[in-house]
Amino acid sequence: MAFFGLDVNRKQCEIKDPLTSLLHLSQACLANPDVKGKVVLKLISKGKDPMNVAVLSENQECLALNLYVDPMEVKFQCVGDSNVRNSHYTAKFELCDSI
Repeated sequence: MAFFGLDVNRKQCEIKDPLTSLLHLSQACLANPDVKGKVVLKLISKGKDPMNVAVLSENQECLALNLYVDPMEVKFQCVGDSNVRNSHYTAKFELCDSI
């Protein structure tokens, strides 16, 4: 298992050299907790409309998430006056054929 962070800004940020094809997005936090107004974290999948996965503000600086994504297929972007710091982990998952 490997843990890492990604600082997301207004440009589309992608995960470079992912260790696995499955990534767990665990948490999103404001890089600048003193910002006024809302900051939206967007998940952008290839060929699909962007999806809002977190809305942060001075009243909610951090948000726990439980999202599994393919790091080769997604990018992240934030809208607002602060960057968003994401916490992720990767793990080797094996499918069970006996079910």
